[in-house]
Amino acid sequence: GHYGRGLCVDQNGMFPASCQCNDYPDLTLNCKVKETVRAICATQDKVARINPDNSVSCDCPPHTKLIRGYCKPIACLNATLTCKDVCLMKDSHRDTRCCRNWDPDHCERTPRNGSFCPPGYIADLDTKECKHVCNTTHATDICDHGCTQLSEDKADYTCNCGPTQQLANDGISCVERTKCHEEDVIKCESEQKTCFYDNGKAVCRCRDNTLEINGTCIDSCTSTKQRECSVIFGKCKIINHYEACMCIEPLLWHPEEKKCFLEKTHKYVARFRVNDTSSPSAEYGVGECDDKHAMMEQAMQILYGASLTSIRMLQCFDEYKVELNFASEPPSVLLGKIRTCEHPNENGGCFFPPALNIVKDSVSEVREEDLCETYLTGNLGHMKGLYVCKKRENGRYALQCSEKYKSMSYFSQGMLDISICTEQKCELYCTGPERQCVEGKCVCHVNYFEDAEGVCVPHCSRKPCKNGGTCETGVRTSFYCSCPPYFTGPTCEVPFQAYADAQKKLSAVGVVLSVLIMFCVGAAAVVIRRIKNRNRAYEDL
Repeated sequence: GHYGRGLCVDQNGMFPASCQCNDYPDLTLNCKVKETVRAICATQDKVARINPDNSVSCDCPPHTKLIRGYCKPIACLNATLTCKDVCLMKDSHRDTRCCRNWDPDHCERTPRNGSFCPPGYIADLDTKECKHVCNTTHATDICDHGCTQLSEDKADYTCNCGPTQQLANDGISCVERTKCHEEDVIKCESEQKTCFYDNGKAVCRCRDNTLEINGTCIDSCTSTKQRECSVIFGKCKIINHYEACMCIEPLLWHPEEKKCFLEKTHKYVARFRVNDTSSPSAEYGVGECDDKHAMMEQAMQILYGASLTSIRMLQCFDEYKVELNFASEPPSVLLGKIRTCEHPNENGGCFFPPALNIVKDSVSEVREEDLCETYLTGNLGHMKGLYVCKKRENGRYALQCSEKYKSMSYFSQGMLDISICTEQKCELYCTGPERQCVEGKCVCHVNYFEDAEGVCVPHCSRKPCKNGGTCETGVRTSFYCSCPPYFTGPTCEVPFQAYADAQKKLSAVGVVLSVLIMFCVGAAAVVIRRIKNRNRAYEDL
């Protein structure tokens, strides 16, 4: 058929639809090959074929091939055909190298076995023996470099491919090589590289996200590039085998300034709960929301239209949290659309096509996103407490000096203001009973400890005293426990009876040791006296 060709015309439904091909010189108005073109092809013993671009070319008929300028029959070289198939072909297309003794007027009659060679085999002119086509001079008619018979008792074969070719997916024909030889793959792997076939030859290249320096693949940027990219919120990354300076989202690298700039963003956050029995009850991180991203993006795109450029899943457990990115400042009416239940569902919730079911009245007000919370603060760790991120008016943000530093000035990188900070004396900021200056550094007082967020918290807040003991702030120690009756120990962990028993045992041991010591002292005194008496006797002599 000619579906898809030309222009579809139906006169506004008054007539059946038809195709018109006014702009194609080889086709008639109703999109068929012109007889003049068909006749030209016939003089070459070819057939007219319409190409995808609606031009017409003269091609060899089925089961023939252009060989040395002529369309020659190759049916006898095709092992998938039968002699009956060959017999039914037109005289001009019939291959006579096989299936002899078949009567074209009675193709339903099969000659006796052994009196003909089936397709895939050709009769030797001298011995009349059926030879596989791959073992004859006709092999190059089906494969440019000849072919190989796969097994002696079958006609199946595979083409011999040239040095710049490889076997096609059909396992028979050859196509231009796109893959490396096995020996090339092994060579490249020994160099920690990947083999690519390019312009007719195998080439060893570094793997993705690596860089080649003096023939060696490295997976990190050079020190020179790292220094260039080591600005606030900047980093070096290897992309397509080239190193480039990048910025954390949503900042962008400014090539002239060589810094990360924050452009005006229109990011908002929607919070809601969903009716989804497959949702996990445990908390999931951002990376584990990937399976829900496509559905959520489709629903939000339908809801907000073309003004919504993208979304990002921030949270996907009991309460969903979705970042909405708009091309421009959205009106409040548009932001509030998610709170209007236009399609109530049977579960008492709200349906948002194609597959989002939100619990009714669970949607909080869609608010402008605080980039400090979602992007910036988490990437200040390497600054060692120098900055605190603050959201300002009109989409601006600031990196302000933390309390141990004083702001001298500031500079701007787009919508981001960055303070120039200098360290203050410890006594100016290290105030309050929970902190003290030690050798110029602000540390927690002895009665406090520093928690994971860097805040000094009283030791007693950890409730170290057991068995009903009361934690008291110490003077020389961080804390001590006032124990109730019948308990003792540093944290009231020892029952008093056990303590008393231990004391008795200790006393008994002390008595035994005292007796032993006295016995040893007495024995020593006797020995010393005897030695003295013996020495006196010698002196008398």
